[in-house]
Amino acid sequence: ASDPVRAVRVNAAWGLRGIDLAELTPEHRSSVQAAFADWKTFAAIGSDEPESHHNMGIFLSAQGEGAEAEAAYRRAITLEPRAVGPRHNLAMLLIAMGRIDMARTELDALVAIDPGFAAAWYALGMIHGEESRWPEAVRALSACLKADPLYPRALTDITHAYLNAGVPNVARVVLMSAIQHEQTKREALAGLVRVAVASGDRSEARGWAAELSRADPAATKNPLVAELLAESPTTP
Repeated sequence: ASDPVRAVRVNAAWGLRGIDLAELTPEHRSSVQAAFADWKTFAAIGSDEPESHHNMGIFLSAQGEGAEAEAAYRRAITLEPRAVGPRHNLAMLLIAMGRIDMARTELDALVAIDPGFAAAWYALGMIHGEESRWPEAVRALSACLKADPLYPRALTDITHAYLNAGVPNVARVVLMSAIQHEQTKREALAGLVRVAVASGDRSEARGWAAELSRADPAATKNPLVAELLAESPTTP
């Protein structure tokens, strides 16, 4: 951050954008703050480009300047209405700020532009779930998994949504398909344990718990899995 070459200082500022200045020594704090100023000056050169405002939004958001970050993302969207990056980041910022309705508006607009944007569908699924709108959550999370079958936690969350929507059998079908693939097998097995327990079939749950423990020995640390395994070693 104190390098004599401006380009080095600018890159250092970007890498340090989320640092807690209070944790630095006064000398380092001063050099980092100066590098931040250099970065903002550099970013302002491209003020007619949406990417510049998008990056400014990321930078300001990392520094906890929510209102300023929102304004930067909105400028990027104004310059390029079909840009999905700034719209997604804006939605995530709005969620963090508790402005859920506005975030939903941005996410709806985003998936209309790019129906294959898995992260936006996942965020919509989480919003619907928080509002106990389970059919809507299922639809959003299904779209997320269609766009990216390996999206982190999407299988777990769609299982939760199906159970709350009162359709455990549909959850079972989705999870049975997912256990056929090594990359999703463990998450799907954990989901099948939950579905079986929710359906009141402890025998089936014990079987899936046993298979899960073989696929992922660390799963035995889960209290439910440990409880089921202690009851019986039965397999499906």
